[in-house]
Amino acid sequence: MSQLIKILDSATAVSPTAGAATTINGSRCVRISNKTAGIATIGIATGVGAASTQYFAMQANTTVFFQKKATDVVWANTAIGALTAVEANNVGFTN
Repeated sequence: MSQLIKILDSATAVSPTAGAATTINGSRCVRISNKTAGIATIGIATGVGAASTQYFAMQANTTVFFQKKATDVVWANTAIGALTAVEANNVGFTN
C-alpha cells in the first residue's frame, strides 16, 4: 500500500537557536529539510526554554518526516547557523 504526502503549508525557516524555536504552525507531522552540505542537529522540546530536549542528526541535503505534539517546538543547529539552512513544513499522510 502506498502513501501520499500532502503539503499543508509553505516551508518556513527553522531557527538556529533554541530561544527562537517554533511549533512549525502547530504541526503534528513535519517534513524537515537540511539544505546544507553538513550535518544539522535538530532539537525538539515541549516548549521554548524546556529543560528536556530530544535531538537527532540529519545528514547533508536530506529530508525527513517526524511526528510531534502540536505544541512541541523545533530548532536546528548547523555549522553555518544561517536562518535558511533548514526548512520545515506541516504535512499530512493518506493511503
